[in-house]
Amino acid sequence: MFGFLKKIFRVKTRELEANLYPSPTCTYGGKGEVEISWYSDSSIELELSLKHSGVPDGSEVDFYCGRDKVGTVTVRGGYVKSKEIYHDMDVDIPAGTSAEIRLQGSVIYQGQLQPD
Repeated sequence: MFGFLKKIFRVKTRELEANLYPSPTCTYGGKGEVEISWYSDSSIELELSLKHSGVPDGSEVDFYCGRDKVGTVTVRGGYVKSKEIYHDMDVDIPAGTSAEIRLQGSVIYQGQLQPD
């Protein structure tokens, strides 16, 4: 019951967003976006998308926020879509932090996180 009430009263307290564009060395085209939202129940929601990319299907791309690897996502049909919710996390990411998608260690898409 308590979990249900917690979800009902879950309020977004902060959000950062970055538009991701191909890095100067990227030849895949496309664009992406990342949103990081903090909620009153101490959860963090991370949404990552990549569209119209020429990155080969089945490729594993890594998402970085600053120097930290956040996760790995598989490319399907030129697209990446991932939504993760992390519970009971106390993570502070300042505006201006870099957001990057890397393929085999090389930055292919990049942007800067800014308040939405």
